[in-house]
Amino acid sequence: MNRRRGAIVLAVVLLVVGLAGCSLPTPEDSAGPQQADNASVVDSGVVNQSTNETTSDPLAETWATLSEDRVYNQTAHLLGSDAPSPEITLREFDYQIAAGQQPIFAYLGLTDPEKDTVDGSVLGVALGSESVRINETFATMNRSERQTDASLTLVLVHEFAHTIQAAERWDRPDWTRELPAERGSIERRLLSRSLTEGGAVYTADAYAASVGSERSQVSRYERRYRTAPSDEVFLLAPYYHGGQYFRAAVDAPAALNDIYEETPPRTTTELLHPNKTEFEPTPLNITTTVRRSGWEVEERQRAGEMFIHLSIGAHLDVDRAESAAAGYAGDQLVTFKGESGAQYAWATHWQSATDAREFATALNETLAIRTDSRAENVGVRLLSGHTVVMLTGNSGRRELITVKGSGTALEITVGERAQQSARIELPSATRHPAGV
Repeated sequence: MNRRRGAIVLAVVLLVVGLAGCSLPTPEDSAGPQQADNASVVDSGVVNQSTNETTSDPLAETWATLSEDRVYNQTAHLLGSDAPSPEITLREFDYQIAAGQQPIFAYLGLTDPEKDTVDGSVLGVALGSESVRINETFATMNRSERQTDASLTLVLVHEFAHTIQAAERWDRPDWTRELPAERGSIERRLLSRSLTEGGAVYTADAYAASVGSERSQVSRYERRYRTAPSDEVFLLAPYYHGGQYFRAAVDAPAALNDIYEETPPRTTTELLHPNKTEFEPTPLNITTTVRRSGWEVEERQRAGEMFIHLSIGAHLDVDRAESAAAGYAGDQLVTFKGESGAQYAWATHWQSATDAREFATALNETLAIRTDSRAENVGVRLLSGHTVVMLTGNSGRRELITVKGSGTALEITVGERAQQSARIELPSATRHPAGV
């Protein structure tokens, strides 16, 4: 299926320096009046464990039926934390955010080529351990539209979970083993964000269950992830995959401490598949040679299985993405910097030749159904063995990149036009013209 394009306001978590995390909206957050499960959500206070007493409600005049102190106390109780409650303020959010962090996002169709930024706002943000800001527009709508406070309550729980993560230093998991993903890599960023946002999403679900509400942030982000426009999928992935991970990995929020401090997943593969606790990515031995003036190797990094999953799922359905990514063994994304900007050679290694072909076929299908011009600047090569290489740039620039080898040993050369190495070509798919 080709994902519908649409506009739901979003904001990138990394936009705010020091931001512990945030709540992104889903369609239900802007829906009309909802079932009145408000009372069960609100009347659930637990005395603040750090002070043995409740504090005043600074926003009581705005949210007449909502006691944010009670919500915080219950959240802290569920997480087994005695961290003091944060300050809460109302503020309107209206951020302009970059449409994509790196050119690779545009090549994979994860950004809208017609927009440099995404108009967005968030429902709430947590700034470290001491401050939570709630979107005033959302809070006002919550009252004026005669909705219940249930949705707003779970936004508070989500942000309170972030402040507790920061207070307990769970936002910086103490990995006891060296992470195979480099700092700053796409995989490391996705893994870190998924642990942070997933923990908050799961906590919100546990809170709802503890007060007899059937609301579920995990389910809501799953629905949103499955239907979101392609340029929102990268933003939503940590909420969806992180929430699914904690739902499968722990029985209660108090166990988040064990995940963060004792046995955190080391790769996005372990996060996607909690049963793969000993997964070790297959290292790729890629040698690079640059023989063209003005070109150089700028960066090497691993993107990881989750990035593969969302790159396919952004254009096909999520179940197809899961199947196409399931045989992942390892990858390396090489960035070349030239006179025309960044070009990429993305080598992925697979557990079997069948897995490699399935991924290559799915990736080719995403290119065929995309309507943006960038899709024409991506080529997919299925090499002999278990390896698929994706190259970017127009056809002339891609011809400058020679790939030789198979399996985990590859030689990538950037030079003058040269005869390409033998490769298995996938059947060409009919692409929609740009703009259709």
